[in-house]
Amino acid sequence: MADNQNKLEQVNSVDIDKLTITTQDGTEFDLRSVFGVINIFEDIFSNTLSGNILITDGSNFVSRFAISGRERLHIRWRTPGRESFTDMTFQVYKISGRSPVLERVKFYTFHFTSLEGIKDTITRIDQYYNAPIGKIVEDVFNNYLRNEDIPKELIDIGRTRDNVAVTVPGWNPLKLINWLCKRGVSETYRNSDYFFYETINGFHLMSLGSLAHRPVVKEYIQSTMPVRSTEDRRVRELDTEFRTYEDFTVHDSFNTFQHTQNASFASRLITHDLVTKKIEEHTYDYLKRTDINNYHKPGNQSHMEPYPMLAEGDMLTKQAKINTFFYPKHKNLHNGFKNNHAEDWLQERKSNLNLMGHVKLSLTVPGDTGGPGRSREVGDVVIVQCPSIEFDQPEFEADPYLKGKYMITAIRHMISLDDYKLKLEVSKDSLPSPIPTKNVEADVTPSSKGYRNEVSAAPDGGGPPAPRRKRRRGPDWSANVAEGQEGDDDALD
Repeated sequence: MADNQNKLEQVNSVDIDKLTITTQDGTEFDLRSVFGVINIFEDIFSNTLSGNILITDGSNFVSRFAISGRERLHIRWRTPGRESFTDMTFQVYKISGRSPVLERVKFYTFHFTSLEGIKDTITRIDQYYNAPIGKIVEDVFNNYLRNEDIPKELIDIGRTRDNVAVTVPGWNPLKLINWLCKRGVSETYRNSDYFFYETINGFHLMSLGSLAHRPVVKEYIQSTMPVRSTEDRRVRELDTEFRTYEDFTVHDSFNTFQHTQNASFASRLITHDLVTKKIEEHTYDYLKRTDINNYHKPGNQSHMEPYPMLAEGDMLTKQAKINTFFYPKHKNLHNGFKNNHAEDWLQERKSNLNLMGHVKLSLTVPGDTGGPGRSREVGDVVIVQCPSIEFDQPEFEADPYLKGKYMITAIRHMISLDDYKLKLEVSKDSLPSPIPTKNVEADVTPSSKGYRNEVSAAPDGGGPPAPRRKRRRGPDWSANVAEGQEGDDDALD
C-alpha cells in the first residue's frame, strides 16, 4: 500500500494515515493491524455522526488497556492521489458483540459518536431567546455544543422568516435546536422543513427546500467496475469511474396508504387563541401548495423535480378531515411577539418530511476524499440514471419516474484496510414526469420474450405519450373519483 499512497490508480482504494484509540490516561494504541471494517454514518435526520469499528483481538486488548467507553478514536484517511485528508475524532461509548472465533481470538465492536453528541447529554440550557432561528442556533452551538478541544464549524445557516421567542426550561442543546427547526420557515422559499445535521465536513442548519435548489454535484450511472492489474502503476484519469454505481435497490415507494394516514397530502389544523378565544381552521392541500405553474417563482416552495407526486385533481388531497390537528395560539404571549404561527409550519412540515422518502434508492459508489465537488455529504443533490427494466431493450433507457435528481439523505462510509466505498441513500419528493390523469390506454400484446405492458396517456392526459402500438382500451378511472369539498387555505397563501 505504501507504493500507491501518492497515485490514484484504482477507484475504491484508500490510504489510512492514522487509526488510533486514546485511553483516559493518554495511552495511544494503533488499531490498523487489528481492525476489520469502519462504518461511519451520516444522516440528514440525525444531529450528529455515529459509527462502529470491528476489532479482531488476540491479546485481550480491552482489559489490558482498561477500555471503559470513555476513549477517543482518531481516524485520518484519504483517497490515494488526492491532497485532502479526512480527519475525524470520535468518542467511544459502547463495546458490543464480544464473541470468540478461535481459542485465543475474539471479535467485538466499538461504537462511537461525535464529541458534540456526548457533550449534549451532559449540558442543560436555562435562557430566554427572542431572535431569528438561525441566530439562536448559532449561539447555542458556539456556547453550549462546540467542543473546545477539537472545535468544528457550523458551515451553513439557512435564513428563516420569523423571530422565535422561547424561555428554555433546562433542555439539552440539541433538543432546543430540533424544537426550533420544527418552527422554521424559509425566508427565500415557503418550505418549513429545517434540519440540523452533521456531515464529515461540519454542522449544517438548512431546509430541504433550500438544499433541493442547489446545483447538481454528480451524475451516477450504472456500470460494472473495471478490474485493474496490481502491476499497473500508471496514473489514470478515473473521474468517469467515480461516477458509476455497482448496484442499486429501490425501497418501498409510492406508498399512498401510509402517506394518507400521515397527513402527506391533506390535513386540517384547528387553532385556538387562548387570549382572544378565537378559533380558526386551516386546510392543507398538497396539490395547491405544489402547483407546477408556481414551482420556479420566487417566494414559492422548492422541490427536487418539476412535477408533484399526485395527478391533478387527485381525491387524496380532498380528505383533510381524516388528519385533524389542534394547536393553541397565544397572541402577545411575549412582549412584541404575535404568536407561534403554527398554521405556517405544522402541516407543511409533516407533508414535506413524509414525501421526501416517497421515492428512495440505495446505491454503492466509490469513496473519494477529494474535497469540495468530489467528496459526498448528506444534503448533496445528485442525478441517478436508473435503467428501465423491460423486454427487447436494445440499449440503455432510463426509467421515466426513477431517473433524475435526488438528494443524498444518508451515507454509510465503509472503510477497510485497502477499500473505501459509500452506501448512499438518495430520496426525492417529486417526479421528472407528470402522472397521467385520464384516458389511459394499456398495451398487453405478447412479444417474443413475454408480455409487454405499456401505458401511454392520451394527449390531454399529461405526461410523455409512448409510441403507439396495438392496444386494448383500459378503464377510465377518473369516472369513479368523487370530487370532495375544497378547504379554506387562505392562511397558507
